[in-house]
Amino acid sequence: MVKCLEKNIICVGRDYRVFSNGSFVRSCCINEINEEIELVQTIVDIIDDCSVDFKNLKRLSSRLSYAAHTINKNNDYALMEMFPVINRFATLIYEYKDKIVHDSDIRQLAMSFTMELKKWFQQKFLFSTEILNIEIIQKSILVDINTIEMSLGICMIDFDDDFDDMFF
Repeated sequence: MVKCLEKNIICVGRDYRVFSNGSFVRSCCINEINEEIELVQTIVDIIDDCSVDFKNLKRLSSRLSYAAHTINKNNDYALMEMFPVINRFATLIYEYKDKIVHDSDIRQLAMSFTMELKKWFQQKFLFSTEILNIEIIQKSILVDINTIEMSLGICMIDFDDDFDDMFF
């Protein structure tokens, strides 16, 4: 196990990076991890408090987009695979919030998907659970995003780089 240089704790996974300046030096990024955990907790709180109305959908969309763009993926392939899907969902709920609010079937589908995202965020960032549960939830999310797109009557949104800037 690798020890953190800043604190006397074991760095696990993304808790450290190795930089090379002639000789290898480890630099802890535990503060970055703590900020990501706070962001994820905010997302979980928003989902828990989320009623399906325009204001809350916009707020959820903004937080999900922000997380997808700012959380460090640092060679974590699960994050690299999930964050484009999370960004797609953020875009969908922002662009189609009228349809989600007014159609009970789509609203129920979107909220079900949101609850799966909540479970994934909790298990990935907040709880230390078995990897198997995370993988099952992740596979479900990757498949279900297509169902949501079909229910909204679209196949795929073309994402412009300019659209991503809207949330920052």
